Amino acid sequence: MLNEKYAEFLITSSKIIQKNILHFSLVKLPGNAVVGISIIWLA
Repeated sequence: MLNEKYAEFLITSSKIIQKNILHFSLVKLPGNAVVGISIIWLA
């Protein structure tokens, strides 16, 4: 039960982090966008 909740939390957290990275990348320079997309792709 605890493991399921923890896994759910990790999935939700990673989605939020990915959205934040993408948003940050779009706001910043194109070079940073490439880095952000790479991080999302690797995650």
